[in-house]
Amino acid sequence: MSEETQRMSAISIWLLLLMASVLFQAPESVVALQGVHVIDGTGGELLSDVTIVLADGVIQSIGPRTDVAVPASATIIEGDGRYVIPGLFNLHGHVGVTEGLDVSAGFYSEANIRQELKRYLYYGVVAVASCGVDSDPVFPVRDDSRNSDFPGAHLFTAWRGIGFKGGLPAPGSDLGRIPIEVSVRRQSNSDRRADLLRDG
Repeated sequence: MSEETQRMSAISIWLLLLMASVLFQAPESVVALQGVHVIDGTGGELLSDVTIVLADGVIQSIGPRTDVAVPASATIIEGDGRYVIPGLFNLHGHVGVTEGLDVSAGFYSEANIRQELKRYLYYGVVAVASCGVDSDPVFPVRDDSRNSDFPGAHLFTAWRGIGFKGGLPAPGSDLGRIPIEVSVRRQSNSDRRADLLRDG
């Protein structure tokens, strides 16, 4: 596989921060972003004055503005030097417990989880690993997030995780990891189809 093919394959899985909202509103359209800077995540040099052509939300071509053919049917958006970066992954998060700047177990609900995943995607985070304070409302959201038309970040959950006597979270948290025998808790997480195992 050539270096250019590898780069195209990698770029095709990325979220384009600049135009995320446009792509979700018109998933079947052809969009051309022109005049953007691209940080491709390979450690290579910044790519400048780039054109990116997308169809159905998938990158079709990318390169210097002078080298990329833009279909006549494309909606052209001038990037004016804005930056396109790889989609970001949050490898340790907790969903559903935040409203504004406040954090509370009382905020936890399926609706709030969905809202937070939309917010994550708005800021360029395409996947979230929720590590150990989830309860049952997380599972329908997690399952829905596997669909290509889900309007938020993909979700992976450790469900409630595994805690130890005297460990975190604080006693009395109704979202906390229950301090029970570890092998039993691991089986419980497995039965609930948790994506991750979180100990400690």
